[in-house]
Amino acid sequence: MAPEALRGNPYTKAADIYSFGIICIRPEIIKGIIPEYIELMKRCWNNDPKKRPTANELSNIFLNWSIKYPIEEDKEKRIPIPGTNFN
Repeated sequence: MAPEALRGNPYTKAADIYSFGIICIRPEIIKGIIPEYIELMKRCWNNDPKKRPTANELSNIFLNWSIKYPIEEDKEKRIPIPGTNFN
């Protein structure tokens, strides 16, 4: 729960962003994680709600990352799904 909510202040969208930042902590930060991800986590859990990114900012960041760091798929490792053309 966001620090400001614990202090009895109203729950806001910024509190949701704090919660997102806390969820980001869960994965083990392994070698090769982009530094931007670590910085984003820190921004999301900032104690000052005004310093956290908005949901729109997060969306733009993720879109930019998807372009900058495309996922290379190995089609041979896909699990076939009968009745679909997702394969």
